[in-house]
Amino acid sequence: MYYFGRENHGIMKKKPSYKAEKYMIGAAIALLVIAFAGVLFLALDSAGIFDKIGKPDETTASDTTIPTAEIIHDDVEEVTNPDGTPKKITYYKDNVYNGSIDYVYDGATVYEVHFDADDKLVKSIKKTVNAAGSIVYESHSNATKILTEVEISYYDDLVTVWKKLTTEHTDDKDIATKELFSEDGLLTEKYEFEDSVEVSHIVYTYDENGEIVKEEEMLK
Repeated sequence: MYYFGRENHGIMKKKPSYKAEKYMIGAAIALLVIAFAGVLFLALDSAGIFDKIGKPDETTASDTTIPTAEIIHDDVEEVTNPDGTPKKITYYKDNVYNGSIDYVYDGATVYEVHFDADDKLVKSIKKTVNAAGSIVYESHSNATKILTEVEISYYDDLVTVWKKLTTEHTDDKDIATKELFSEDGLLTEKYEFEDSVEVSHIVYTYDENGEIVKEEEMLK
């Protein structure tokens, strides 16, 4: 007896559909891309490329920024204000900072503040000028007190000195010298004081050539 369609002629394999073939090809390509990316990553990492990401370009920085220790300084470096007046003077010795002078302005008065190599205050000078730019007052101080003061009065031209009073402040006493001048700039009288007490007074007489012919001590 025969049974139609039951003979076993072997198992037939079903051919994959077109859609399935496209999926398998895409998966294979994806695997190849992933494998290539992995190899590329390992190569770049071994070259240190990723170590530089996010870090500043050290070569560029060294080319544009010179370390302070390598900067070559002049022995004296000056900075001025827009009007040409001094603002700061810096001194160097063997390219090492060796002190400075700062200038501070307050109207007709200027302060010169001197610092040593350790930036400690050494002294300060105060100068006040009149309308002609002539000094009418000057003082020299150390870090703690005034050492010397100079007061100057002028004739009407504001340039020719009429009177000059110089006072030195010592630990023991104040010694002052007052000098009077003629309009020709000749010293005519000189006074000396100790703690405001007059101890000397000299009058000077000149010949027609401006030479001193007589010095007379007035205080006996």
